[in-house]
Amino acid sequence: MNDLYQSPLYKLFSDEYNNSIYIKRDDLLPFSFGGNKFRIAQTFIDDMRTKKKNCLIGYGSIQSNLTRALANLASKEHIEYSIICPIDDTDPFRMNFNRIITEFLGGHFFFCKKNEIAENIELLINKYTQKGFDPYYIYGNKFGHGNESIPVSAYFLAYKEIFIYERQLNCLFDYIFLPVGTGMTQAGLLCGISKYERDTDVIGISVARTTEQERRIIRNYIDVFRKDNEIKDVSDKKIVVDDSFLCNGYGGYNLEIENTIDMVLRKFGVPLDVTYTGKAFHGMNHYLKNNNIKNKNILFLHTGGTPLFFDYMNKQHSILDKKQVVQYCDFNVVVDYLNKIEKDFPIPLSERVNIHEYAKKVLNKGVVLGIKYAGCLVSASLFYCNDTKHKIAYLTLLGTLCGYHGLGYAQDLLEATIEFCKKMKMDYLCLDVDIKNTKAISLYSKYGFMIEEFGEKIRMNKKIKE
Repeated sequence: MNDLYQSPLYKLFSDEYNNSIYIKRDDLLPFSFGGNKFRIAQTFIDDMRTKKKNCLIGYGSIQSNLTRALANLASKEHIEYSIICPIDDTDPFRMNFNRIITEFLGGHFFFCKKNEIAENIELLINKYTQKGFDPYYIYGNKFGHGNESIPVSAYFLAYKEIFIYERQLNCLFDYIFLPVGTGMTQAGLLCGISKYERDTDVIGISVARTTEQERRIIRNYIDVFRKDNEIKDVSDKKIVVDDSFLCNGYGGYNLEIENTIDMVLRKFGVPLDVTYTGKAFHGMNHYLKNNNIKNKNILFLHTGGTPLFFDYMNKQHSILDKKQVVQYCDFNVVVDYLNKIEKDFPIPLSERVNIHEYAKKVLNKGVVLGIKYAGCLVSASLFYCNDTKHKIAYLTLLGTLCGYHGLGYAQDLLEATIEFCKKMKMDYLCLDVDIKNTKAISLYSKYGFMIEEFGEKIRMNKKIKE
């Protein structure tokens, strides 16, 4: 691979166990969103040239990073390119960014069932041959055998970059973590480590298969690669795969993985996706904790998949467009929210009230309306509308967690609070706001709240009776 196609490696943070966490950003390789599949795609193109083939047949899902990278390389080289796509686990009508990019670049998807893959590859090869092409199928023959060592060579060669960084940083990596799907990348790293006689442990966080299934696949890749390259064998105990975070298989994820993606983006500006890198980063954190790993140098290999990150963001945006205001009655959820937001006020909430007692009181005598994002309560309105004698409701707190401002949550909750109080036959809704909180005063004024009393706090009131 061109020396220009090297990715940055730098320290990200130190964790609570004094492990130094580094990251190698293969997502920043400067071609077609980078990623490990770009390195692998390049090895297939190089092998295709060596074998003097002139048209390309790939294999993968409509959301595959490899099909997108191959499409871009094929477009660059003016190569005809088609992809066999199994439909057993894929909706052929679903759109995503990798598919959009692939088809924009001229790639053609051919859909078939998994048990019909071999015959469809053969049909496609014959179709191109009849047109005068000499086609190259990336995995060898129609049964997917013959090219196993080609993709492994991508990270066998890429490991040299890690070896050089170790010397430059004067830092030997004790562990390398990465997402493992096809097994090609982990096999290549293990072969590279064997060549340079390093003792680094490589931990693959499986995104689709069980540990034993994945280990067998990686073992086969290593054995085939060793036949063509003079390197020492890799012992079975060095093939480590953790399948604890499958979340029901490929593409599955949970709230913890979403929270990890959110944290890494906010703190470090690094995009992760739910299919590969988010799952692996989350798995790495748990692996280090569960195995009591301390005072080590850890490298996380960011294998790319930026279009998948935007698929995830697009899905979240759709959720935001359909945000719903819901009444909350769970004490722990409300306390967690109050603890997160308490320092956002001019005077921290905990300096004014006992948060646990406050939550109990509101849930017992009042109402909590909130908006959830990615499974967490991020904006809430806490109010009382139990004064049936005077018919006056009181808004005690309205706030949105830092990082979720500007999405219209406060306005939606204020409108919902007013409507709720109307249904409870309240005539007025009042509140107190700090005189320095000009944004809140402006919001309430916009909704017809009138200032009644001045002081350190301003009393505002709105007639809500129909």
